[in-house]
Amino acid sequence: MMRLLLPQLDRERQTYGLKETMLGKYYVKILNIAPTSEDAVRLLNWRRPTKTVSGQIEGGDFGMAVYMSLLNRCPEKGSFTIAEINNSLDQLTSATEKKDRSTILQSILRRTTVIEQKWLVRIIIKELKIGISEKSILNYYHEDAIDLYNVTSNLKKVCEVLKDPEVRISSESVGLFHPIKPMLGSRHLPEQVVKLMEGHQFVIETKYDGERLQVHKDGDNIKFYSRNANDITPIYGEKLIPHILQYVKVGQCILDGELLVWDSITEKFEQFGKLKTFAKYDDGKRALDIGSNYGKQLCYMVFDLLYVNGKQIMDLTLRQRVALLKRCIPTPKEKILEIAPQKQVETTTHIIEALDNAILNGY
Repeated sequence: MMRLLLPQLDRERQTYGLKETMLGKYYVKILNIAPTSEDAVRLLNWRRPTKTVSGQIEGGDFGMAVYMSLLNRCPEKGSFTIAEINNSLDQLTSATEKKDRSTILQSILRRTTVIEQKWLVRIIIKELKIGISEKSILNYYHEDAIDLYNVTSNLKKVCEVLKDPEVRISSESVGLFHPIKPMLGSRHLPEQVVKLMEGHQFVIETKYDGERLQVHKDGDNIKFYSRNANDITPIYGEKLIPHILQYVKVGQCILDGELLVWDSITEKFEQFGKLKTFAKYDDGKRALDIGSNYGKQLCYMVFDLLYVNGKQIMDLTLRQRVALLKRCIPTPKEKILEIAPQKQVETTTHIIEALDNAILNGY
């Protein structure tokens, strides 16, 4: 049930490769709907405002477009169990041929009501629109579900570990190759920051224009995860893994940082949009323009250590974690694998000076 309520968090089920327009085309073909009919036009142009059963004008809701177009085309009573729905959705993610996808969708259509179809397509496109947040659903399942998901990004593990409402999780739930959901910052004025810190010193770090990258290392086994917990090792592994092996002197760890492209000709970091292009094309081989990557290299700017040698250390202070990080990376390499510089400050003036310097340096 949880993977149907939270399809956007389900990492076990691969992507369907089906968006609204493609699904609309499948429905038109499977149900043999005349392409110029009102129902077909509604499915294929689902963003266009149309009247609902209640007479309201709605647009941009594909689930409602499916409901309106299939009103008289589905059985009055459904016969699918939750297990069967999940099995069919698994089959749909595995299907690569149009004919196979069509067969699966057709079998689902024969056994689901029009209301079930509305919710099914919302599950497939991963936009349920039920007015309940992810946090509310997870919290209803178990009081520790949010915390466990934040440190594992694994809905299946959350459901398995916390199936007993009386069981509480421990700090040891953090583990390698389960990406930890990053803690996001909020925007404040310099004066507000100083007030929040109540006279204590705090740290300023540069915000880089790159891609958030979490590195999980277990010996020579290394994986990279994006801020959305996607495995992006195939994109950056070839260029970055050798540097991790060379400069990270610890057996097991989880690093958090920002991946950038450094241009040694301009002596500046490239804009975020150039990152994946650089990773995919090698200069002189498949580059879009000959020499377009000359003088450029990936740079991993590490700013935190979350786990080391079998222990999660997120309960430690940032100062303690950075001290351990420097022991794990004793000889960082400039513009290849660096530890993000920090500056301890305590006044509004210090913050404004740091912001001015960041702007002057092009950050």
